[in-house]
Amino acid sequence: MRNQRNFEEDHYNDQPRRPKKTRVRKGRVFFTILSLILVVGIFSAGGFIAYTAYNAWSTWQGIVDPNQTSPNIDVSNEPFTVLFIGVNTTEEGSTLENGLADSLILAAINPQTKQADLISIPRDTYMQITCEDNYRDKVTHSGAGGTQCIVDTLSQFFEIPIDYYFKIDFAGFMSIVDALGGVEMDVPDLREGFAQWPGMDDYPPPPDEMIDGQQWCEQNSKGEIYTICFNQFGMQTLDGEHALAVARTRHYDNDQGRSARQAELIKAIAKKMVSFNGIANLNSVLNTAKDYMSTNIGPNQIANFFSLAQQVLSDSGNDADNFAMRTLQVQTSDYMFYGDMGYASYGEPNLANVQAIIDELNIILGKSPLVIDPNFKYNVNTDYPQPLIYEDFNDTSSSDDYE
Repeated sequence: MRNQRNFEEDHYNDQPRRPKKTRVRKGRVFFTILSLILVVGIFSAGGFIAYTAYNAWSTWQGIVDPNQTSPNIDVSNEPFTVLFIGVNTTEEGSTLENGLADSLILAAINPQTKQADLISIPRDTYMQITCEDNYRDKVTHSGAGGTQCIVDTLSQFFEIPIDYYFKIDFAGFMSIVDALGGVEMDVPDLREGFAQWPGMDDYPPPPDEMIDGQQWCEQNSKGEIYTICFNQFGMQTLDGEHALAVARTRHYDNDQGRSARQAELIKAIAKKMVSFNGIANLNSVLNTAKDYMSTNIGPNQIANFFSLAQQVLSDSGNDADNFAMRTLQVQTSDYMFYGDMGYASYGEPNLANVQAIIDELNIILGKSPLVIDPNFKYNVNTDYPQPLIYEDFNDTSSSDDYE
């Protein structure tokens, strides 16, 4: 296993920095949710085996990218990785293939040990982009180089092979959620952050008349600001437009809060899909999603994914067959870079956090043994330091760590 010094040299050597034109991005939403919706719907819905064998096969063939290779992995027995990619195609000239990678989550699954990790990678994370001669840039910009560039960039960053990917455009998000009849979500109370939001670039602060202490508002799917509002908080059923707003909001708290909401929404949608037995609606979900998604999972692998999805999403908390699943996040420190075109924000990864995630991935994938310290003792009255890979890790790094 590499030491910290090698990690810094490999990933954060003093690369020339290519100047980038600053552009304001809208629709920074957790598009990866869509990928998971479709996967779970196909592989977990009760009516799949009896009714949709041919329909799912033919629909899936239209989703598979013929330019990508599908690895021959027995996912019911062998560890593997899946990268979920959400792209933004709202800008002129953007397509599913070359749209910015606005949402990224890497799943590592080991069917033998029944462990699964979901790792969220913030879109502004500053790393070497393989198709840009390893110049350091925001990982979202790897999307302009196509699917393979995204996969190769994150494979290099985490030092593991990425076996499969799902890529989806957020344009299908609302219709998929609506086809499910909505999803249950715990809507956060962000009224205080909303009232204090100072605005930025072409996203001004909310008008005074909207700051009434009763609501917080977000932009809609068309980018019209402050048009989707929430004045009730807690568990409720959200349609596609409102689920989109909850998933994308980050200005009123922080990226960590957004990641937590995204993880919660993934689980809510997955749970809805597992219990989703309406044949007509399932077919509607498949047909709604097919034009917005690409993957390298072949139709011949559907059966194994179907079986695995049922295990991962089991509701039986005491069932020995349950998977242990947790959500991790790449921790970053935000820095502003100023240039002739204005400024851009980049997220410098915390090196210790990333190394801890790499170590975790190697354990999940069976590349490194899990070492247990027989001398470890735990005292409930002792305030232990927070592990680096947890979501609420407090980053104390400085820009000097990345020079």
